[in-house]
Amino acid sequence: EKLGGQVRRSDEVRNQGHVVSIQLDVPSLENDDLLQFNPWWLRFPALRDLDLSGTGVTDEGVANLRTGRFHAINLSDTQLDGSGLAHLADMPALHTLNLTNTGISDAALVHVQSMPNLTNLYLAGTNVTDKGLDRLQAVPTLRYVQLGTSNRITSQAIQELQEEMPELTISQF
Repeated sequence: EKLGGQVRRSDEVRNQGHVVSIQLDVPSLENDDLLQFNPWWLRFPALRDLDLSGTGVTDEGVANLRTGRFHAINLSDTQLDGSGLAHLADMPALHTLNLTNTGISDAALVHVQSMPNLTNLYLAGTNVTDKGLDRLQAVPTLRYVQLGTSNRITSQAIQELQEEMPELTISQF
């Protein structure tokens, strides 16, 4: 809250009042700010969701998120190019990752393959192509992917992914 973000507290009895979600959509927030407060989120044992959308965070800043506790991380509209995803690869609790409108490309999706429980992935407005969709087949836990409308991804590649992963919901808006 001191940084200008929003905090959501739990209504559950066992976590009553504990911070479970932090939204830091503060455009001036950058990597150094994460370093300064690293590991500030450890003070919140129930914290599950972190929203850094619209901030100046880059791949270097993502390295400061390695806690293994986050269930959902929103990095949409940040300065990521994908190399920082290696720092999130082994987070066992991570199930939702939003990379919308970032510089993520096919090469970065190799790190997504190492995310053991990822179920929801948002890739609209990225540089992912047909080749990147092929990499998603190696994520057996994936159940939802949002691609948006992209001239980099063909309908044939989407159809092939759907055939290989029939339980996957593919969203194009």
